[in-house]
Amino acid sequence: MLEGRDRFEVVSMKHCFLTVFIFLSLCVDSFALTKEQFYQSGLLNLAQGRYDSAIADYSQAIAQDAQFKDAYLQRGVAYFKKGLNDKAIFDFNKVTAADPENFEAYKNRAAAYATLGVFNNAIHDYTRALELKPDEAALYNSRGLAYANKKMYEQAVGDFSKSIQLHPSAVDVYYNRGIANGILRLFDAAVSDFSKAIALGIDDKNVYYKRGKIYQELQFYDKAFADYSKAIELGPEHPEYYFDRATVAGLKGLYDIAISDFTVALELNPTDADSFFNRGRVYEELSFDAKAISDYSSALRIDPKDTAALNARGLAYAKVGKLDAAIEDLSRFIKYDATDENVFLSRGYVFMDKKMYDKAENDFRRSLALKPSSKKAFEALEELQKKRAILLRSSK
Repeated sequence: MLEGRDRFEVVSMKHCFLTVFIFLSLCVDSFALTKEQFYQSGLLNLAQGRYDSAIADYSQAIAQDAQFKDAYLQRGVAYFKKGLNDKAIFDFNKVTAADPENFEAYKNRAAAYATLGVFNNAIHDYTRALELKPDEAALYNSRGLAYANKKMYEQAVGDFSKSIQLHPSAVDVYYNRGIANGILRLFDAAVSDFSKAIALGIDDKNVYYKRGKIYQELQFYDKAFADYSKAIELGPEHPEYYFDRATVAGLKGLYDIAISDFTVALELNPTDADSFFNRGRVYEELSFDAKAISDYSSALRIDPKDTAALNARGLAYAKVGKLDAAIEDLSRFIKYDATDENVFLSRGYVFMDKKMYDKAENDFRRSLALKPSSKKAFEALEELQKKRAILLRSSK
């Protein structure tokens, strides 16, 4: 049993611990942040890109006041910055429910929906935001992009035009409208938009490339070639730029450049069957039949069902006298597509060259059945009858 003095010391020690605990508790309470302080800290963290810390700050503010709409708004922005779009939308929903006139909430929720690909909702929110602030040029551009993603290109052009009206020097909007006008086949308008973007100082490879595509469509091959060349200068790592310039070079009869560009395109993308096929066409134009056949073969290794390559290689084989190989390729074409009258006509001629007249006649008649008005099929049958008559006379 403890003596009196010892008991007194123990009690005194407990009293000391209790006093310290109360004091520390009072100290912690006195240094606790208010919801406004958490909110301000969140703003600082958000501005400096510390999104997790910002979210934690806003969550603390909301824990103190579940109706703190500004904290929901800013936490939604932080979630959006982190790519957590569903959470961002939840927070923006809280804001619009409490404040149906909150422009920032609609604007930011629209961006989140657009990022998720929910373009109907994005368009709705951009429209609501524009009702609240009808002079926001950037929002017309954003809604235009949402319309474009829904393939509503006329509406997109309308929004891009409104954005340009409000902000005439917005280079990116001219570019966006140029693409939409091109899709609508409003080629003059598209060229004008891309040219305006370039005049405003844009130095983007895609603008030159897109304008080059329009010029090519318009058969302005010199202008297309120049634009593709500028695109290559700015973005030499893009195989499609070389491919398209090679195509235009071929149309201009610049075969050496075409071959060179298709070759670079293949160095950048060795599995591009189209580059092999088109380089093969150029080689064939130059009567380099062996190289043409080699390129068609490379295209077919990539895509064995490429009927265009089968047809081209079959005809090239026939041209160099490899008739069995030609028949094999043209027969494979027919296996994949028996609706092309020309391939039956081609195989019929190869059969005729091999003096396999019955098979030749069958192919010519199948070609005629697919296109009853085919003058070529009638001429082929007439030629076949002449050969049969010659063969009959020589056998007597």
